[in-house]
Amino acid sequence: MLNHTRAEMKAAAKSALEGKWGAVIGALLLTMVVPGAVLCIVLILMGTMAGLCIGYDAIGSGIIIWILFYILEFAFIFFIFGPLVIAYQFFNLRLARGMDIKATMPYQCFSGENYGRFTLAFFMQSLFTFLWALLLYVPGIIKALSYSMMGFIMMDRPETNWQSALNESKQMMAGHKADLFVLGLSFIPWLLLVSVTFGIAGLYVYPYMYTTIANFYRSLKAENIVAAKEIPNEFTV
Repeated sequence: MLNHTRAEMKAAAKSALEGKWGAVIGALLLTMVVPGAVLCIVLILMGTMAGLCIGYDAIGSGIIIWILFYILEFAFIFFIFGPLVIAYQFFNLRLARGMDIKATMPYQCFSGENYGRFTLAFFMQSLFTFLWALLLYVPGIIKALSYSMMGFIMMDRPETNWQSALNESKQMMAGHKADLFVLGLSFIPWLLLVSVTFGIAGLYVYPYMYTTIANFYRSLKAENIVAAKEIPNEFTV
């Protein structure tokens, strides 16, 4: 059993967010919204160019643009978005622990050797999840849950490589995958709210959700999620 209930993890997340919304929203915008918006604009422009080329019988040029379209999308996911996701986990873990945060913190731990660590970890995590998903969706979901603590583990111990983090995540999640799955389901009404508000509610929902998941990790580590700073994060910027 977990050391804390879903209600306790959510309540602790709300408490951690109080008074820090400036940094929290800033980090979300810088980490997820702005890079995603830039990619969308570029892809829309490339798609339009490809369509125009094909429309004017420049089929060869259109095909080349479409190939570049997919290469750019792939590169963004694995070389920018992926490492930023892990860096954003670092931000939420510090937030959950009541430690100092600032909006640019994900980018600060996104540099140097950490960039390579995070990129490789995200790629390998995605690859293994994808390979399991080829069997059926259910094995893919199970493995995604099993590997879900990798980023947090790499945050707490900077010397840890992706193999060790993956194995430790599997050990931590043994017997707790259903707990995390149900925790995720409990946010479905919130995610529906994000949809009907055209993403605006996400400024509240996503920090709340990701901080709650950080508390899930802390509960697996048997931390007291009510108290602040009881176990400092070893990863510094």
